[in-house]
Amino acid sequence: MNRRRLCSVPRIRIYLAIAAALGPALLASQATTWEGLSAAGNRALAQGLLPLAAGYFRSALALAADYPEEDLRRTTALRNLAHAVTLAGSYAEADALYRSALARADHFLPADHPYQQTLLDEHAALLEAMRRSAELDPDTLAVSDGFWDRVNALGVRVGNVTTFQTGPVMPLGAAVSQSHKPALLHILRFNYRISGTRAFGLILSLDRFAAHLPAERSAFSPPLTVLGLGSSIGLSAGKLALQVGGGLFRISTTTGHENRFGLSAGLGLVVWDDTARGTRPGFVLSARTSLLQLPVAPGDPNGVILLAAGLSAGYRW
Repeated sequence: MNRRRLCSVPRIRIYLAIAAALGPALLASQATTWEGLSAAGNRALAQGLLPLAAGYFRSALALAADYPEEDLRRTTALRNLAHAVTLAGSYAEADALYRSALARADHFLPADHPYQQTLLDEHAALLEAMRRSAELDPDTLAVSDGFWDRVNALGVRVGNVTTFQTGPVMPLGAAVSQSHKPALLHILRFNYRISGTRAFGLILSLDRFAAHLPAERSAFSPPLTVLGLGSSIGLSAGKLALQVGGGLFRISTTTGHENRFGLSAGLGLVVWDDTARGTRPGFVLSARTSLLQLPVAPGDPNGVILLAAGLSAGYRW
């Protein structure tokens, strides 16, 4: 009987090898929906079969590409695959997947949605694992105290809320429009989404204005320089954004300057968005129209009114 048992061992091993080879194909034939593929991936993950789990999650991710942009399954597919490749030690791929998942969550989920925090926590754990791995690698040039990681994270946060607008500006009003020529207006803007989703949200902005209007006839009137620092609040609905606000403006000529409070209003339309499908990095380009009303002197009913149109560009990591 012992001999019979010993002889059966190679046969059992052969059966196990065949099952291991055919198992993914057999299970994949049973899991043809996103839910089925995700469930199969989770089962494989629980059994420690990381390559098999990653294969299921990649198939689920490919299937989710046909779903609507706002479908949460697209974000979940990215997260599932990121988790699997993290456990497999593929940190660079996991980092890219988590960033894509976070970008989608930022676009299509409210700012206070718990799923966003879950993704942030998991990505933070991955970054910590990457940092520890870099510290243990004698060939790495990473700073062990993580200082440059924090600097890079801060730079990414600032970059993600920064846009730069430039375009022609035209002076309105009887006096200014006759005495000065159109020029360029530059606006450095920092946008902060207070609440909402990509479809609808409340936005707070800090704006830095700069324009230099040459005189029509320099012998009769000096050039006009406008510098301003203001803030605005607005609403975004899809690709449209409307903002109103005010600020402090310094209106200068060669003979002196005036510091006055003024009003601003702007309307923007997104014309190009590389990140619309939830992947980063990418450019966001908007066409914007801005109107500035700047009193030159106390009691002046007209002042300086500037109408600007331009392109606003930002880069999202």
